[in-house]
Amino acid sequence: MKQFSDKDFLLNTKTAKALFQNIAGLPIIDCHSKLSPEEIAKNKTFQNITELWLSDPEKQAAMRRYKVEEHYITGEAGDYEKFRKWADVVPSLIGSALYHQTHLELQRIFGIYEPLSPATAERVWNRTSALLCSERFGAFELFKKFNVQLICTPVDVADSLVWHQKIAEEGVCPAKVFPTFSAQKAFDIGSKDFSQWVSSLEEVCSREIKDYFSLQSCLVERLLFFKSVGSKTAILRISSAIGSEPSFEHTDAIFQKAREQKSLSQTEIAEYQAHLLSFLMKKYADYNFTAELELTDGDLSKNTIVCLTQLSKEHALPKIILSCEQCSDYDTLAKAVGSADSSYDLRLGVPSNLSYRKSAIHTVLTKTAEQGLLPKCTGFSTCSDSFLSYPAHEYFRRILCNYLGDLVEAGEYPNYPELLRKFATDIAYRNRKQLLEIEK
Repeated sequence: MKQFSDKDFLLNTKTAKALFQNIAGLPIIDCHSKLSPEEIAKNKTFQNITELWLSDPEKQAAMRRYKVEEHYITGEAGDYEKFRKWADVVPSLIGSALYHQTHLELQRIFGIYEPLSPATAERVWNRTSALLCSERFGAFELFKKFNVQLICTPVDVADSLVWHQKIAEEGVCPAKVFPTFSAQKAFDIGSKDFSQWVSSLEEVCSREIKDYFSLQSCLVERLLFFKSVGSKTAILRISSAIGSEPSFEHTDAIFQKAREQKSLSQTEIAEYQAHLLSFLMKKYADYNFTAELELTDGDLSKNTIVCLTQLSKEHALPKIILSCEQCSDYDTLAKAVGSADSSYDLRLGVPSNLSYRKSAIHTVLTKTAEQGLLPKCTGFSTCSDSFLSYPAHEYFRRILCNYLGDLVEAGEYPNYPELLRKFATDIAYRNRKQLLEIEK
């Protein structure tokens, strides 16, 4: 019987163990982080593990599944009471990635190898509380501990970026923290808040946005501002089929209608989004941004790729990472990306809900490999607002190495140690580094 969560955790072959030794200490590039730039800038410290740990939506969802009262999740219960309720739930998470990562977090951050349970809760609480009183458990020290090189945080185009600027100016944070340009609110013209958002953009840009051309000008102004603060990435969520690109005049008429807070048809929304997507892709290419497009439904992948391929015939496209929200749609997405035109740099991303699903990680690796795209995989991002999330990268790397090791041990791939090390390094780190042109 193997020991629980030991040094060879999830590594079932000699090949897997050797591969993991080579990539375990690689830096982390987290291209989709929900950490607060303000908390990073202030080198936030934490009073106890509840404050640090239980804001995690996945942990909260697990507590709700086991009928824990909301009073002990997001309510007024004391931090120790909330922690005890979490400890009551943890043993029931047998077989889940959440169970595994809970203990990786305790091990890697606090040196606690005792499984969390109702019987051990008090000891774990006391040990973590004592350690968290030390400044070495602030945000900066956690970045150092996990060798975090770069964090990209998606923020709206109208954001002041004051905290990103402060981090850059002070130069004491061990990780680079760049804003990711999010034009989502400009894209979602059907939202009831669209007109109000345009007004907020007017305030930031100190000028009136009287038409679609003015909107485009302000978006370019903000894109250049983001670039000046180090931004290299842009993100956009696509939730419906992109329509045929209309004329500029027609797009302007749709924009004016939205500004007057008149309802738009689905056709008008799709047409506006087609024109804005074309404009944004061109500007991202002009200013060397990598665009991350996240689809809410894998069935949208063919439509999106047809749209991108058509755009590539009209003007240059940026480097693009295409992903979907749900792992159940990944087969459709992988096939679409695998059959896409090779005239532009399109990469297959990973679903945003990947980190807490072991089988999902394996599915992503398998479906990517089936399309012959595994060496180009852009790896893993936490999509988390927790400073304890970085052991999730280790979790992904262990499963990756085990997957590659299984292929070799089953005779499905030759035992080429140097090439396997390259593949593992590229997927875990180097593909992201090269895509974003990170020097060091």
